[in-house]
Amino acid sequence: MFTLRFKPSDVIGWAARYGYPREEDELLSRRDAVRTAGKLDKSLLQLIANWKSPRSAWHIAKNSETFVGEVTAFAFSAKDERSRIESLTLLDGVS
Repeated sequence: MFTLRFKPSDVIGWAARYGYPREEDELLSRRDAVRTAGKLDKSLLQLIANWKSPRSAWHIAKNSETFVGEVTAFAFSAKDERSRIESLTLLDGVS
């Protein structure tokens, strides 16, 4: 059994000393538009990739706008979880 060396009430004070920017706010603000469209466009996929994995995000540029739209539309509408996830890996820069 693990025993804490401090009072749990101290955590709130320590946490208040740190600030973490919410870099995903811009992405979250587009959620309703994406749901309405039922797909991503290439520029939004690029934003997501830059947020999620900046070092490999440059691969997204290899995809055409049409391909991004078709693959993401399929992934968002698929009923099967495996279909949703694996179809997205067809996109360059997504793995």
